Amino acid sequence: MRNRWFRIHGRESDWRKVLLQVVDFYFESGADVDSPFPPCHEHWELLKQTEAPEDWYPTYLDWILQCERELFDRIQPRSSVDETIATRHGILLAAMQGKSILSGYIGSRNSQTAAEVSRFLELVLREQFISSTLWDFFNIKIVKSLLSIGVQIPHSDYSTCCIKLLEHSRGSDDHDSLWILNHLFQNGLVVTWEIFRAAVSDKGTYMLDVLRNFVVDVGMIGGPALVKAAILGNYEAVDWLLGFGVDIKSPISDTIYTRGDLEINTVIGILICGSREEPDTSMLRYLVGCGAELKRAVSDQHAGGLTELIRISQEKYATRLVPWLLDQLEERGNRKMLRAELQALYIFAAIPRSDLSFEKSIWRSVFNRLRNTYGLPPCPGAILGPMIVAGARDETIQELIRASIDINTYSEEAFLQRLTPIQAAASVGNYPLVVQLFEIGADVNSPPRGQLGKTALQAICAWNPLSEKDKSRQQNIVNFLIKKGANIDAAPAHRHGDTAIMACAAYGNIELATVLLAHGADPNIYPWRLTTFPYAALDLAHGRCDMTKLLLNAGALSSHRGSTGYEGALWTAEDEGYNAVADIIRDHMLQKEQQFLAKPELRAFHSAIVHKLDLEDALRHANETYREDKKKVIEIIRIWMGERGWNYPPQTPPK
Repeated sequence: MRNRWFRIHGRESDWRKVLLQVVDFYFESGADVDSPFPPCHEHWELLKQTEAPEDWYPTYLDWILQCERELFDRIQPRSSVDETIATRHGILLAAMQGKSILSGYIGSRNSQTAAEVSRFLELVLREQFISSTLWDFFNIKIVKSLLSIGVQIPHSDYSTCCIKLLEHSRGSDDHDSLWILNHLFQNGLVVTWEIFRAAVSDKGTYMLDVLRNFVVDVGMIGGPALVKAAILGNYEAVDWLLGFGVDIKSPISDTIYTRGDLEINTVIGILICGSREEPDTSMLRYLVGCGAELKRAVSDQHAGGLTELIRISQEKYATRLVPWLLDQLEERGNRKMLRAELQALYIFAAIPRSDLSFEKSIWRSVFNRLRNTYGLPPCPGAILGPMIVAGARDETIQELIRASIDINTYSEEAFLQRLTPIQAAASVGNYPLVVQLFEIGADVNSPPRGQLGKTALQAICAWNPLSEKDKSRQQNIVNFLIKKGANIDAAPAHRHGDTAIMACAAYGNIELATVLLAHGADPNIYPWRLTTFPYAALDLAHGRCDMTKLLLNAGALSSHRGSTGYEGALWTAEDEGYNAVADIIRDHMLQKEQQFLAKPELRAFHSAIVHKLDLEDALRHANETYREDKKKVIEIIRIWMGERGWNYPPQTPPK
């Protein structure tokens, strides 16, 4: 934080001059350097815990001292605080100069009782351990000076103090750090895994050697330190930790790394997902050479989970990590590639990526390497859909089709949008492939799977053609699917799916919408989302006048119906600035009202439809809320039973 205000674009001196002039103007205009500085949450909790009076709260002058010393010297004369009172900035300035200066400063302030001064000194010391964006000013010299004159802190702060100290220590030349460490250990500090991990730096093992004298069992608490050493690329520390008994195959306890629902507790897994930059494959290779297993979690039976972890956490660097993993799997000696490992690698290679087509990407070479070395994947149908979407060559697709036992196999769980081959072919507008797949048994009504899943008809309606030729292909596929019995009103994917007519409305495809409505599509079917405003087809049409008219004439209502049936769609159009669409909806509402006046039975019919939809929504809302609450309860039970070593769900006892 220090000097950060002046490190701007390499023109430090110019900016310092300008900013100091601004500061002068600010205070000359009446700003008070002694006004309270707003504490962060952690600081506020400390002030409440210590029952600090308001005149002990930090001031802007206190804060500026720890940010920028030159600026502090410039504005300190503007302070009006009584010089006979011990101030925070006065204590800090004296402590920076050592024990004797600090003792002299405190002795010269006689307007406070000894008990008050002692409490204030403890507060100032404990503030050194705060970590926040606004207050993070740990200073080894200040901490040593305060401790050396007898200032006491709660034992609960020892660990935080030690961690801060290790993070700021300069190593073997830092005698102040060693003095503080000895002081803490003499007063009962116990080395935890957090402290031991903090002792790891990017070079050497000096602080690890220091702590070694106070640790009973390095192997028991050294796992997280091993991970940090690996992430920092400190090979010397890795060897040191392994040499003192850290088991590279044991789970990294006391700290849990997760990505979604995945538990990650191996050195390799944490190094892959815990690196802020590209994971170091050289270090990964070194750890494997030291005995680390290619697993995401210790309980895994194979490396398939590691492949999934790379996909979830490090897709950006997968072009290096996946070939590395494949190399490691092939170098395991006599052990063959397991079916699950091979399938996981094939799945990763087949994932559709928007930046390049499959044929122009590195994943084609990975796929070919797997194909040439191990043959086709154990379950070809599970990667067929993604390969179609990714744009693989037709001969590759045909080979996978011939090898697939079930042509209606969904892609693996790894995809938000799990697809059957015919759903995949429809989603990219591949008419010949849609026809071929149907002729060999593909089900046109396979339901959507995954949060973004779609039926074949929903998929082609959600495809956005960019040319007249593509539009013709889209129309042909829609006609073909309807002719072959596709359910026009098939239920959409839970939460994030769309019906076929909703997709047409969203893309403004008036031609397809007309075809669907002519075949009886219901515009008032939509997925339930646990939000205040789930969308129906009419709501999605707010940018198109022709689509809005078509849907209104077909009896479409808003998902947020209100008293008229159209209020949500009207609000959306107005909010998005589509005034012409809003006028169309108002005109339609006016026409309806005139019809109701002429024929009251029409009003009753309209009200009955709205009431029916309201009841359906209320029921779906109740079911969704129940499911969410049930998930939370199950998770609480699972954690509670897991802490006691019990299985959840309970296992059936053997007979």
